[in-house]
Amino acid sequence: MGFIVNALGKVLSAANKMAVAAAALVTLAMAVIGTVDVLTTNVFQRAVPGAVELSEAGLVLLVFLGIAVASRNRDHITVDIVINRLPLRARQICKAFGLFMTSLFFVLWTQQLWYLAAKSLSISERSAGLFPFPLYPVKIAAFIGMILASIEMIRRFLLCCKDIFQLQSKNAKEGLE
Repeated sequence: MGFIVNALGKVLSAANKMAVAAAALVTLAMAVIGTVDVLTTNVFQRAVPGAVELSEAGLVLLVFLGIAVASRNRDHITVDIVINRLPLRARQICKAFGLFMTSLFFVLWTQQLWYLAAKSLSISERSAGLFPFPLYPVKIAAFIGMILASIEMIRRFLLCCKDIFQLQSKNAKEGLE
């Protein structure tokens, strides 16, 4: 199991680097679109058609790609004021439970994003603004971001379970000696 989890970690690391690069490009595009929109509105009294819709789509990409990256880097919010006072084994069990619940939630979220992306693709969904661009690529990218986040959470849950069982076997060996 260790080999699979480590190999999966390397694949996820590479995928997250691509997600960071994509998020950086989206951020740059949103900044350029927003700047051009503000300038054209103030100078020429004409807004850029579709600027708001493009920015909304960009924010969706940033959120879901960001979830994948935050999951990998463990940049999520934790409240550990009570957990830190528990013994090591209890802390690990709490951590495993939290990772299991997060994995479950992410898998369900991924499933719903799959339905959303598939429906959007099947109807060739487009934005309703002045500049009707396709929305299904954004929804597919959000789905991919959640796949990455889900797999990372499952990987971390498996590693946590492995640590719990190694601690248990180590304690059992020490008790026998």
